[in-house]
Amino acid sequence: MPGAPIGIPAQPRNDTPAPAPEADTGDDVYVIRALTPLAAREANRSAVTALLDTAGIPHFAVRGTSDHGTVVAVAEDDRERVLNVIFRGLGQYPGHISTVRTDQVRPARPLSSRDARAWRDVRTAAALQ
Repeated sequence: MPGAPIGIPAQPRNDTPAPAPEADTGDDVYVIRALTPLAAREANRSAVTALLDTAGIPHFAVRGTSDHGTVVAVAEDDRERVLNVIFRGLGQYPGHISTVRTDQVRPARPLSSRDARAWRDVRTAAALQ
């Protein structure tokens, strides 16, 4: 491909996912070659808000404490419904989830939504990411 740096094989820039690994690695990784970090963040926000919209759960954006994610908030009264919607959504399209607690210095390490440990503390967490 013209314009590719010397020594780096040129790769097509498209949204075709990479082929699935031959063996299940136990992890959920999706590769979209031309995706930027900002576009990935927007795709995640869009997926979560689409789930909430489909369930009829009102939501709104709030300023987060870092530049690494988008914060979508819901009313505390909708907490159980939201957790059920997120659980069903990640059951259909696996991803990663971590809990945020007010007494933690940093959030827990993200785990695959297929891993039961990922869901252990979601009911008592201050937030999910």
